[in-house]
Amino acid sequence: MPRYSYIKQSKYSRLRPEDIAIWERFIDKYPAYYESVDYDVKVGNGREYPEYVGKVIQQGAVEHSRKRVDVVGYKGFEIHVIEVKPNASGGALGQVIEYYELFREQYHGTETIVPVIITDITHPDTERVAMKLGVKILIA
Repeated sequence: MPRYSYIKQSKYSRLRPEDIAIWERFIDKYPAYYESVDYDVKVGNGREYPEYVGKVIQQGAVEHSRKRVDVVGYKGFEIHVIEVKPNASGGALGQVIEYYELFREQYHGTETIVPVIITDITHPDTERVAMKLGVKILIA
């Protein structure tokens, strides 16, 4: 996987403007938090499509339907699978757990893999459940 410097970029693959605002606030607030990062990391197998669509289209459609991790952060011997989400609640929690499991299956190694949500605001219930599930929530 390519690794990018943990600094603001001129563009981010697939991050929405509201996600970019949170991510860049996080970088400003914690400028040394990660050593490097990756963006838009594909995980999982994607959807199966019927054979009648043709092999080339089928292959492209399967690749396009794979899940995508917003950011993967590298911090010492830890890898953080990060979902960047405004007003994070149960949906973000479900996403990051799914991405964490798929990432762990696909890229397992000796590092510790941690599911992380970076958000601007969250709910106390979401924070409590996240803690029980081992998901780290960071506020930017």
